[in-house]
Amino acid sequence: MKYCSECGEKIGESQKFCSSCGKQVDVKEEKVEKSFSNKLICPHCGSDNVQVQIVSNTKNTGCLTIFIYIVLALTIIGIPIMILIALLKGKKTINNKYYVCQNCGKTFNPLFDFKGLNEKQNAKNIVLAFIVLFILVIFVGVSIGLQDTDYVDFDQYQKLDVQQLHNDYLDNEISANDKYEGNYYYFEGKIYDITEFFGDKYLTIQYISNRNNANKIELNAYFNSSDAFTNIKKGETVTVYCKFKERSIEYYFGITSYSLHSCQFKNN
Repeated sequence: MKYCSECGEKIGESQKFCSSCGKQVDVKEEKVEKSFSNKLICPHCGSDNVQVQIVSNTKNTGCLTIFIYIVLALTIIGIPIMILIALLKGKKTINNKYYVCQNCGKTFNPLFDFKGLNEKQNAKNIVLAFIVLFILVIFVGVSIGLQDTDYVDFDQYQKLDVQQLHNDYLDNEISANDKYEGNYYYFEGKIYDITEFFGDKYLTIQYISNRNNANKIELNAYFNSSDAFTNIKKGETVTVYCKFKERSIEYYFGITSYSLHSCQFKNN
């Protein structure tokens, strides 16, 4: 005896349509195997008399697929793709697995219905889901941490000539970008300010431009952790090791700002 995959009603061996819902029974290959009968429980009636029914159906081309074919045909790259599709096109057979309760005749999917599993299986699936989620969270956290932190030996940092940096940007910004961006520098100066803005933690060191004494040069050194600011204060002279990023603000109230990231102190 077979059961309708749509409504779960019994279907005779010779029936082509379900007498309850009218769904066509298009079965080319069908096999029923007694499986998991001692493990699976019907979530509808609680019976453990469950069989696995595999039905092979031919899938017809849908409207969305036809629309995609038309769009591809209108593009240059779509022409060879359409030729390949035409050569490989054929009827697609999909095997659908139904878990059919022999007591009430209803179908269910134990992967999405934990009621269809016994307590031991249910517990295993929940534990496995938590393990996968935990590993994923660790992987994402490590990836973000590696992206935010640069591990470079201190002897690989170059001394930054702040006046030369500023003059290079005034003369030719494109050339200065190529020269400085992404390189590692250290510099010394007196802390003008310590700031945290929307989660970004940075200190600011100011210099007077030797080209125009009315203009100031600001280096904003961004740190990955606020722990670096524990033992420092405004007015203190420090040496900072950073990765140069960009000129962030040009001539803002007579101040030109430059951003440096992944900063650290040598004693940290």
